Amino acid sequence: MPPPPPIYLNLEPIEPPTRPPQIDALTFENRSLFVVQDSAFLLSNPTFFLLAGGGNALYQGQSVLDWKNSGTMIGVPGFRFETLPDVRRLTVAQRRKKGANLPKPARSFINEGDISVNAQLFIHSTNIISPGRLEGDLGSRITLWATNGSADLSRGAIRIGRVSSPFFLAPGIFFNFDPDLLTLYSATGTNGVYNRTNGPPLFLPTAFPFFGFGQPTVAPYQVIQNPALSGLPVTFRITNSLFNVPTCGSGYSAFAQVTNSIFGFGKTVTIAFVETNSFIETNISVRVRFLNSFVGTRPTVAVEYQSTEFDIIDQEIQTNVITFLDTGSILPMPLPTNVFSVFPTPSNYQLVRNRVAGFETASPGNTSYSPSLLYNTNFQNDTDHYAYSSVAWQLGPTNLLLFNNSSLISPFFTGIFGFAGLGLAPAATDPTNFPSRVEISAKNLSLDRTRIRAEQAIDIRASNLQSNKLALLDAPFINFEAGTTNVNLILSNLAPAIVNRTHGQLSAYSATWTETVTNEVTGLPELVQFHVLIVGNCLQFSQPTILHRLSLQATNLVLQDNFFVNSGLKINSEALTIGSGATLQLPLRSSWAFTNVQNVSHLTNSGLINVSGAGAFFGTAPSGYVFPSVPRRLRKKFVSPLQPYEEFVNHGIVVAATVSINASLVENTGAAFSPAWLLATNGPVLITGRSIIVNNGILSAGQDIEIRGDDVSLRNSLFGAGTTNFFVDRQVILPGALIIDATNSLGDSGVTFTNRITVTDGVRILRRPAIAGDFLGSAVISQGGVFREATFTWAGEDRGATVEGFSDNLALGRLTLDGSIGNLFHFSGAGVSNAIYVDYLELLNDARNFNFALGIDPDFTVYFADSNEAPEHLELDSGGRLRWVNQFIGPNSSTNIVYPNGATYTFNAGLVRSKDLDSDGDGTVNGLDCTPISVPDYDSTLPCAPAPTFARASALSGQDIALSIALGAGSRDVILNWDAAPHSANTVEFTDSLTGGTWQTLTNFINGPVNARVTVQDAAGAPLRVYRVRVDAGNP
Repeated sequence: MPPPPPIYLNLEPIEPPTRPPQIDALTFENRSLFVVQDSAFLLSNPTFFLLAGGGNALYQGQSVLDWKNSGTMIGVPGFRFETLPDVRRLTVAQRRKKGANLPKPARSFINEGDISVNAQLFIHSTNIISPGRLEGDLGSRITLWATNGSADLSRGAIRIGRVSSPFFLAPGIFFNFDPDLLTLYSATGTNGVYNRTNGPPLFLPTAFPFFGFGQPTVAPYQVIQNPALSGLPVTFRITNSLFNVPTCGSGYSAFAQVTNSIFGFGKTVTIAFVETNSFIETNISVRVRFLNSFVGTRPTVAVEYQSTEFDIIDQEIQTNVITFLDTGSILPMPLPTNVFSVFPTPSNYQLVRNRVAGFETASPGNTSYSPSLLYNTNFQNDTDHYAYSSVAWQLGPTNLLLFNNSSLISPFFTGIFGFAGLGLAPAATDPTNFPSRVEISAKNLSLDRTRIRAEQAIDIRASNLQSNKLALLDAPFINFEAGTTNVNLILSNLAPAIVNRTHGQLSAYSATWTETVTNEVTGLPELVQFHVLIVGNCLQFSQPTILHRLSLQATNLVLQDNFFVNSGLKINSEALTIGSGATLQLPLRSSWAFTNVQNVSHLTNSGLINVSGAGAFFGTAPSGYVFPSVPRRLRKKFVSPLQPYEEFVNHGIVVAATVSINASLVENTGAAFSPAWLLATNGPVLITGRSIIVNNGILSAGQDIEIRGDDVSLRNSLFGAGTTNFFVDRQVILPGALIIDATNSLGDSGVTFTNRITVTDGVRILRRPAIAGDFLGSAVISQGGVFREATFTWAGEDRGATVEGFSDNLALGRLTLDGSIGNLFHFSGAGVSNAIYVDYLELLNDARNFNFALGIDPDFTVYFADSNEAPEHLELDSGGRLRWVNQFIGPNSSTNIVYPNGATYTFNAGLVRSKDLDSDGDGTVNGLDCTPISVPDYDSTLPCAPAPTFARASALSGQDIALSIALGAGSRDVILNWDAAPHSANTVEFTDSLTGGTWQTLTNFINGPVNARVTVQDAAGAPLRVYRVRVDAGNP
């Protein structure tokens, strides 16, 4: 047989009724209009086609190796672009080869124009280049496969959505088997009887709730309630099931249309009660029209729901419309008697995906609603026969029911979404099996400025993502699996957090009947047809974007977007960076471990890492894990996962049930008002490293915080170990300790760097490092549970009650012991003859009974410089287990005293307050002595003149001059300030008595030509002095 022609070139329009030729050529090129329309699929919903496996009905060529389009191609149901071999041209030997007659990938596919289908577009080629548009109508599927080749979609567009084409008809209407329609309830009834003599009048004073119609009492009627896709088999039916119209708004609006009669027949009254506002959706507008409203005919009620969205394909605002139609022609539904029956819908209802013809020019109602429209004294019948119908639809599909991830697992945050996992049939509910999706698979993939929109899902898989600069993805579900041979892979602004997709429940109840009414003008009876519709609106036009599966591989991987992963995560990268403002949230009930985050040696987080399970930030396998055997030929290349990270750097927030970190460098550093967080919601925080730096950070654990390393530096940070739960009648404290094991250096870098440490099970310094610093800038607050023991293990040297014990000896700035009933604070040494030196010791509640609340080992001593209890009594009553170092003057144990010579001296505060000691031997105990401690340049035994203890100013009369008075810092001077008017006379007088003392002039002066703030300073010597300031206005 001769070989196929080298090329088929189309230069002129081919459209119905002309049938396109069957292509048999090596190259296909279209430069004009090429339309394939199979009439068998013209009215078919794309989902019918896809579920039925209609791929063989797609238009395809034969022998074509290269496809090229620069014009417009339209396919009903669609196209297959691949190479279909002609078996007639194969040799006998070739035919015997397995798969010889199966389609093969084409050599190239190039699209510079527009290709659109109504059901399926399948492209399978070694090389795919498409800067043009690929479009599929609602419910369709687009597949691009370059599994062993390259796909360059730069500046191209792929869309699944409403495509405006005269060749596509079906998707405009919601059909049976429509993936966007789930029928929850449907019912019809005819020959129902309503007797007004035995019940209330047919009266609707308000739009909701709707009273007056019950279930029919005369067959035929049918009520069905069974959540299922429209058209699926029904296994049971429920009769006499009352139906309530769900509401998601604050009320209903009434619309009424009355048409006149002809010769006493044909008058209609149509009333629609429609929920026009919504609590759950703000981007929605509702309009009502009465279509075909002519004399003598019953109009069709059209309720239109519309919202706007930004179309990423055309970069413009577009309007989405859903229209509900009720013709009022109610017929009985077929009876579903077995599992092969389809799920019916009432005959008078229709749901349309767009605006119906004539809507804009139709009547919005010609009569204001009044209850008299439904009942008045001119009604002649006591008994009415009516028909009714009702329906409840779930529109979608919605990913909310499949969302398997809560936005923030930690109790420190408020969750945004929290929904059930995948459905009972995981394969059917997995987004990769949704019919309306875009699927791209390539070895090499370029997505520069590519725009991709799908109604349901986008699935992208690429071994080498060459570029994705400014790519935009828009779909409720996204699967993204990509690697790169480049050094860097940066993902930023890949998909919006919210996409515009219609979902939610739409419900309706209708009733029709005929009433004989006396005409008020002629007095003659006439028949009036009544039609009442109630529509409940729980629709939403937006839903969150869910990253269903995420798999990334790159040497340096940078995430600068929010990634809320729903089902599966796999990252393979040497250097992983989560940028500022970015989020990486793992699926519910999953952990961060070497199994799903592989080969990481450098981790930098400036955003949020959220893990509902354990966070194991290292390469070490969990205890008891058995690694699979490695083939001999690969053992030299095999890298054991039993390796720590090189760097773990956190400037943002890391949340997990437990946090375990093992790295050479561990850095948890934030800014002054933006701390770096490590949060373990249900377990410990475990940190192991050579160099560990915590600066402006927060470490919070449900259990212990363990820090083990060579060099440990803790500065300006908050530590919380253990939890305190408050119940109705009691407090429950769960144990948590701060445990530090540093081999080389440890400290908080001085008193200017403060740490606040809150624990429920003590603090344990397990060893004295080679370079022992201090914690004089740190405060430890230890809460003790009822009848619980909190352990303090310390590695400080016992240097006796000397000042030297507070230097380079792990000295602590402040220790607060807050005791409970039966609680014990147990102190012990990390070795032999250890001690803890505390600048300020605070005992609260039951810990004040220190002989019972404090247990100190015999070879351990607690030294303190000051306390909220009398220091001398603590030392005496504790039998020497608590030792007071009153010569140490620390940041928490010091006080300043101004001596009569004007000099300020700093002493131990406990020593100054003592009511038992007389340090200077002048016969006055320190607590009552104004100069309690001897100093070299002043004789503290001399009596002290009383000094002013406070100063206060008040305006007595006249204009407010903003007078203030204060004591000078470090002196006995009194300082007065006030506002002096221009050219005013200012006088300051004083007296040393409040009872008839003589006023003496301290100073007087004339102010200059402008307002001025003036200051007068007085070296007051008396213990009491009263001043008065007079300002007299002067003349310029």
